[in-house]
Amino acid sequence: MAKQLLRHPALKQAFAARPRVSVPDHLWICGTPFVADAIARLAATRDDMTKGTGK
Repeated sequence: MAKQLLRHPALKQAFAARPRVSVPDHLWICGTPFVADAIARLAATRDDMTKGTGK
């Protein structure tokens, strides 16, 4: 059901111009040791997205 919420037309419109990051479910679905892997992926994506922007 959580994924259905993300498909709502109002949210799609509100975030249409924003970049999206895909993280496999098994990395964040619950508090497992894999959560650290999800954090590392998100940090790497952030770093890639902010290169050259001064942020």
